[in-house]
Amino acid sequence: MRPEELLRLLRVRPFKPLRICTSDGAGFEIQHPEQVLVTRSTFVIGLEPDARTGVWRRWEHCSPLHVTRVEMASGGAA
Repeated sequence: MRPEELLRLLRVRPFKPLRICTSDGAGFEIQHPEQVLVTRSTFVIGLEPDARTGVWRRWEHCSPLHVTRVEMASGGAA
């Protein structure tokens, strides 16, 4: 997936939650557009937000080349 494509989906207003699916079978639930940092070479996805502070406890790096699809929260492809 091109970084610009993911940015377009993250900028939809009102934001619609997404699921990023990767070539290794992983899936990442995106509940907020600020959960993903998009660069040319990687997507940094924040995981496990602290309920009190909202600070991400961990994160994953995902290569745009390995994103196989992005689904809307309702299950349809974006």
